[in-house]
Amino acid sequence: MPTIRIPISDLLSLVGELIPINKLEELLRLLKCEVSDYDGEYLEVTFMEDRFDLSSTEGLARALAILIGKRDPTPSLELHAPSTHVIVDKTVSQIRPYIGCLIARRETPLSSDEIESLMQVQETLHKTLCRHRRKASIGVYDLAKIQPPIRYESRKREDIRFTPLDWSRQLSADEILKYTKQGQEYGYLLERFDRFPLLLDFRGQVLSMPPIINSEETRVTESTHSLFVDVTGLSRDTIDAILRILAASLAERRFSLEAVKIIYDDRVDVTPDLRPTLTTCSPVDLLSIVGTTADVRVVTEALTRLGHRVFVYEDTLLILTPFYRHDIFDITDIAEDLAIWVGYDALSLKPLSMPYTSGSLLPMTDLIRRFRRAAAQLGFREAHRFTLTSDRVLRQLPGREDLQILEVQNPVSSEFAVARDSLMFSLLDLIGSSKGTPLPIRVFEVGPVIIVDDSEPRGVREEYHAALVQVSSDASYEQVQGALLAILKLLGFNQIRFLPSEAKGLFISGRCAQVLVGDTLIGLLGEVHPQLLERYAIDHPCVAAELYLNALETIRKTNIPQG
Repeated sequence: MPTIRIPISDLLSLVGELIPINKLEELLRLLKCEVSDYDGEYLEVTFMEDRFDLSSTEGLARALAILIGKRDPTPSLELHAPSTHVIVDKTVSQIRPYIGCLIARRETPLSSDEIESLMQVQETLHKTLCRHRRKASIGVYDLAKIQPPIRYESRKREDIRFTPLDWSRQLSADEILKYTKQGQEYGYLLERFDRFPLLLDFRGQVLSMPPIINSEETRVTESTHSLFVDVTGLSRDTIDAILRILAASLAERRFSLEAVKIIYDDRVDVTPDLRPTLTTCSPVDLLSIVGTTADVRVVTEALTRLGHRVFVYEDTLLILTPFYRHDIFDITDIAEDLAIWVGYDALSLKPLSMPYTSGSLLPMTDLIRRFRRAAAQLGFREAHRFTLTSDRVLRQLPGREDLQILEVQNPVSSEFAVARDSLMFSLLDLIGSSKGTPLPIRVFEVGPVIIVDDSEPRGVREEYHAALVQVSSDASYEQVQGALLAILKLLGFNQIRFLPSEAKGLFISGRCAQVLVGDTLIGLLGEVHPQLLERYAIDHPCVAAELYLNALETIRKTNIPQG
């Protein structure tokens, strides 16, 4: 879970009340946070990744002030009409197509604590909600150093030169990717494109090259009074959520907020949208989800203290949730807030009533058990990985950056943000993180994967795969082919064929193949490409194979003659 480090004096100043540390820890638990460290001056707070609104000093202070009754819930904020606009050029549509912006103005300059908090929330959101800048990235600039309107466009990489943040001279786009810390860390997000996105003001001054780095000329300093904020990326929902969180944080610092008009070729947007969300439900339904009983006044008090504004109309609750609560979708999420307030320990337990049933192994379960037994007999050790994993694991392979993968909208952690569509990458990640393990390494895994499929009613389908990976100084195609052939024979399959295949970036050309039983494709195997090994930090030759168990089970069901 993410952790932020904040000055406790700054936090309590924003709350408007001195709170002892033991009381503060108790209140933070009601917000799904906990104190991980406290040295008398700084507080380290860990928060759940569905509460991104608490990823800053300002967000925590706001929630605490409402919780102790120092402030009424504020589902919406005053947002002034736009005085400027951003023109979006169609050349960014295939790179990072969306942008949202806001302007924050005030008369007094930012303090060092405020700048530190702004940088911290930006970095925290980059690592979590932005998925390490892949889905979105944030830029914050000194408004006085910019001449609107702004243009969001792309240019050929060889035509880009500007002074990046923390540098004293201009660099080309390729130099920025090569020499700056941000370029080294995030350059892979752009390296496959011939054109890079840029934000420029009316004079042609570069504001930033998203998602890599801002320009030095627009740096925010302790003399900065007003800010221009942009969020660019691949997901409009993510961009909107981030803008709302930043708007709420800036409002806590007494900034006046102003919308920005975003002009696309085919439409005009106005960002940010700070309207609250409305949930309607009956108190009975809400309490039944929690599993408790309570007076409507108790429910209203609890939800109010947790930031909602509640109105009672006859036997219906009208619940306005503030715009910055990215985690509230329906009555179930409201019920979670109520359950936290009531206390899980206070909820009564009910015994489960289970009907008597009898049954037998499913055919797929039988196939999985037999595969495990066969792989173990050949000296492979079984690994158990989660079906949910991180973008980092699945998008390492060139060409997979834009692959459709099922994403979790409110993940507990960035390490559990997407559903895997392959087992092989999970095993490569496991091996790469297991430095010092003696060679040879032979591991296998059997488990579910989630495939995005628009033909399915829910847009996805679940399949079962099996994967083998071997790392050794002499790992070769023949070794993994022999192991796979032996396993398939032990499973009772015949008519096994290996056809040459081109798995660009995954396997070495000429050292990989598709696996077929009869005319049915049931997997692939080969020697893992050195570029991929480098990305997973694997220092020795590696071979891998992946089987599609659903295809194998279909072959068994159709009674294709087997040996």
